Amino acid sequence: MPFFDKLPQLSEPMRLALVRAAIYLGVFIALAYWAQESDLFTDKAPIAVSIEMPATVTLIKDADSIPLSVVVQIENNTKEAAKLEVPTTCHIFRWFVTSPEGEFIQAEKNELCTQVVMTANLPAGERAEETMQIDLDPRRLQPGKEYVLTFRFWGQDGQALFTAVEE
Repeated sequence: MPFFDKLPQLSEPMRLALVRAAIYLGVFIALAYWAQESDLFTDKAPIAVSIEMPATVTLIKDADSIPLSVVVQIENNTKEAAKLEVPTTCHIFRWFVTSPEGEFIQAEKNELCTQVVMTANLPAGERAEETMQIDLDPRRLQPGKEYVLTFRFWGQDGQALFTAVEE
């Protein structure tokens, strides 16, 4: 074999061991590349939601509500476009607040919604975001307590923690 002839003065078993090592290394690199490109070891959900909001909410005395601006994001982690669909405009973003133990604190107020199915397409690998306002009732929150904001954005669920603090 011409390849073996070009190797330095090595014994036959040593040359075979070197060739085997090169083959094993090539197979290992190919498998590592495949694993990276596939979604085999990813912990991302196919359609993932997240929310950006303050870690603390300041309770304003004598206020009827505390407007909390949040940025909700939805990301398509698949290799195909995702069709997003909700039954009404009011179902695009929904939320409620509980204690960490699951005790109900507050939910969004019911609004009159047009009964029109809402659809959107989210291209593969893309992210969409929207700024929303949540009106919290300060009478339902206690300073120093931690709360869980559970939300649904385009039918996908997410959660965020926040702590109520005094003014």
